[in-house]
Amino acid sequence: MRRLAYHYKRFIMIQSFCISDAWRCRVEVSSLRIFLSVAETGGISAAAGKLHYVQSNVTARIKKLEEELGAALFVRQSRGMSLTAAGRVLKDYAERILRLELQASDAVRGTIKDGGSVRLGSMETTMAIRLPAILKTLHNDLPAAQISVSTGRTEGLIRDVLEHRLDCAYVGGPVEHPDLESEIAFEEELVLVTARQAVTPNVLLVFRTGCVYRARAEQWLR
Repeated sequence: MRRLAYHYKRFIMIQSFCISDAWRCRVEVSSLRIFLSVAETGGISAAAGKLHYVQSNVTARIKKLEEELGAALFVRQSRGMSLTAAGRVLKDYAERILRLELQASDAVRGTIKDGGSVRLGSMETTMAIRLPAILKTLHNDLPAAQISVSTGRTEGLIRDVLEHRLDCAYVGGPVEHPDLESEIAFEEELVLVTARQAVTPNVLLVFRTGCVYRARAEQWLR
């Protein structure tokens, strides 16, 4: 038995709440959340750890946000990062936007409690192992909601969320898409089973293209 030195994460995705009119550009709520985390922790590394992101992703998102707004948001120092004047202005707006996002989420959730619907997608393994307990909790919290579940491969589930056929989905991550918001739901370790003497397997039994397990196995073999 050989363990892959790669831990993949499953994410639950929801449509992102985007703000554009205020700054005449597209600013994602997820970017504002990353920005606030860096501002609160005083550094990229600490923010990445808090959000469970890789450090390079946090750096790239901050750089992209600065480019979108046309202003430096942080002063980089040996002791850490502090906000510029523009950063302090953005911090105030970002906090208000995230509060509004939470209020909007609570308001929509209230309509679901009164008998709305939730269209949930999931990988088959997640459906079999993880989802029963989650669905039980969801049903207890939203007894009047109509909950439907469909299974599929990560690639197809992401497409279904983007095209509004699903409200959210459990998929193999990481998920990097400007129109999707993602949160870590579970972390699991993949295990590749081979003959004891095999260096690399000659035959690999996998699902069709689009399956995250296949993608990770092929990545490891390369």
